[in-house]
Amino acid sequence: MDLNFTLLHKWDDKTMQITDSILGEMLSIMPIIHMKPEMDYIPDSNDYIAPLYKTAARAGVLSTTGMSTNFIVAVPLKTNKPQAYWIEMGASLLCECVNP
Repeated sequence: MDLNFTLLHKWDDKTMQITDSILGEMLSIMPIIHMKPEMDYIPDSNDYIAPLYKTAARAGVLSTTGMSTNFIVAVPLKTNKPQAYWIEMGASLLCECVNP
């Protein structure tokens, strides 16, 4: 993946966390995320666990495991707002978008 996109939030390079997007901005570019596997990883309870989707459709065919084929993985992101705020906003990460 060359680019990741954020939907309904943006990445703040100064604070190294997600923050509200600019009014009227649906998508913004997210820095590439390096994921390092770790046994028994427990994310910080203050992080927002953002779903990463292939496309903005969010829907996909259900696989034999019952998971959407559009969903890739949950990504913990630093934030200064509660998880409930981002869930209500529908904030997510995307690998592909039509108009960044």
